Amino acid sequence: MSADPLLTVHDVADLLGLSVGSVYHLISQKRIPVIRLSARCVRFEKKALEDWIAGMAIPPDSEVHRHV
Repeated sequence: MSADPLLTVHDVADLLGLSVGSVYHLISQKRIPVIRLSARCVRFEKKALEDWIAGMAIPPDSEVHRHV
């Protein structure tokens, strides 16, 4: 684990520009890397989030961005 402090749901919401509810939704769908400390307590590693975001990036030359 990194030396950086773990982030809260509110920290992640601010970092991603999402609502807290949206972050909880991503957690419930298991679409975001999370550390579950207990059934109701979750935290996030900043590096894991950065890697997750980088993995979601769509290159500019991909099919998604091409206009026909």
